[in-house]
Formats: sequence, C-alpha cells, structure tokens
Amino acid sequence: MRKILALVVVAVGVGGLAAMQGCDVIKQAQSNQVMLAQLLSTPDETVAGKSVPGKVICNVFLGTRDATNLQAPPTPTTGAQVHIEFNGQSVNLNELGAGNYAVTSGITYTEGATYRFVSVINGTTFAEDVTAPEKEEIAEFHQGALSPDAGPISFDGGIPFFEDGGSPVFPDGGIDYTNLPVLNVQSNQNLTLTRPPADGERNIALTVVTPVTDQGPQQPTFTDPPLDAQGLITVLVDPSKYQQGTVTVDGTKAWPVCPPNDYLITVTAMKKGTTEGTNLFLGSTALAGSADAAPAHCAQ
Repeated sequence: MRKILALVVVAVGVGGLAAMQGCDVIKQAQSNQVMLAQLLSTPDETVAGKSVPGKVICNVFLGTRDATNLQAPPTPTTGAQVHIEFNGQSVNLNELGAGNYAVTSGITYTEGATYRFVSVINGTTFAEDVTAPEKEEIAEFHQGALSPDAGPISFDGGIPFFEDGGSPVFPDGGIDYTNLPVLNVQSNQNLTLTRPPADGERNIALTVVTPVTDQGPQQPTFTDPPLDAQGLITVLVDPSKYQQGTVTVDGTKAWPVCPPNDYLITVTAMKKGTTEGTNLFLGSTALAGSADAAPAHCAQ
C-alpha cells in the first residue's frame, strides 16, 4: 500500500493529494482502467483557396495499466460499449481498434454544455464529465491582415484577378502572399502565439499544424502535446507546460521544408473534466475545447 501511495504522490503531486480524500486516492491508484475522452471543435477555414471544413472530433481511448509501473503504456481495452450524452441526446461511439472509439457525426459542440462519456466494460460502467469551454482567441490570428476589420487588401504592382476561391493572381501568374490574410513563416522558423489573459486556471493548449495541398488537408506535421494515450496521460499528470501564456510551434517539425507551402494552424484550449466514482485510474479524464485557427504560408 505504501508503494502505491508513493507512486500516486509522484503522479499527482503533494498539492493534488491534499485536495483529494485519502480513500479515493487509494481506490483510484489500485484501479487499472484508464479512460481518456476528447471532444474537440474546429472552425471552417480557407487555406490558399482550399476549403477546410470545420468538424467536431469525439473519441475515447480505453486501456488497462499496471498501477506499480506508471511508465508502461496502457494495454488497449477492446469490446467495450461506449457512448456520449449531451443536451438530452445519446450517441454511440464506434470501436476502431487498439482501444480507440470514435464518432464523426451527430455531435454538436455547445459552449457551457456538459458532456458525459460512458463506457461499459464486462458489465462495469465507467464515466467522465466535462463542461465545454469558450474558444480562446489567439492574438496573432486576429492581427494585421487577419483582423476582421482590416479592410480591403492592397497590392503593390499590377492589378490582380481572382481564382481558386479568392487567391489573388497577378498577370505573371504568381501569387503575392505578403499582404494576404495569412501568417508568413520560413522553413524551420519557430512561431510563438499569444493566448488571452487567464481567468483563473488556464486550460490546456493543444496546438496542431496541418499541411493543406491540392489534395486537401494532410496528416499533421506537428502536434503539441502528442495525441497518443501515453502523451495525454503525461500531460494530465503535469499540465503546466501547456498552461502558459504563449504556445510555440516548432518550425523544424511543423514546416522543415517548403513545399508544402500552405498550412492550417489550430490552437484548442481544452478544459479538463472529472471522473465519476473511484473506479478509474488516476490520470483518466475527459477533455473538451474549441479551436481558434489561421492559415500560414511557408517560404524557403
């Protein structure tokens, strides 16, 4: 028992223990079931004339882990029945394999609404709740040409015509990005983004960079924190790195070479939820958040 409590102190810190009932800590430390749920909303955006529709992402990871070895990744839990409850509705999540369950339709994101994730595993119910927070506006996403009240875009030299959903094309066929409503970066360049002032405890910032080509959005080149189960558990154990006033996009990972030239940057402020009862392992939780986004153009 002392060994288990010592591991819990490492995982949640002395302050976290002080805020919890001793018996609950012991029960959660002895539980081996992990449940990580996410509800993320992204806005509609246009990147280099390509439409990137917004979406609501809803997924759950279920796994079991050894309470005496916090460094070992969870073993995926299969065969569970998983659903989400919100606004008087209930939507089932589909099993995708490797402990992952998700749904891509039928979910709406409502600020201030409570979402309840429920998993039934071998007749035992595990549940988590989270309240969807308001979107945070990233300062750099709303300044200069990206500002909603920036007015008409002015161009130096030549009169552009428009094609491909609004990209200005000059008579020589080139596109002038210097005055477009995009963030201009160079290959390997880091980008620092500013979050609004905190109102109490900051939410956890999730930053994702997605290349957008003629074939549409591609696999992300940069996610911080990592979106796998072990990465999220690490974040929940010590979220301080992701609760700062700024976030940094690592250019060596996000856009190490150009092309590709066009990217969508999203920053989602995720609020942590709570577990119901004491039958889920410490570190289990639900996360909900709505993203702010902006396009970026990369040059060599």
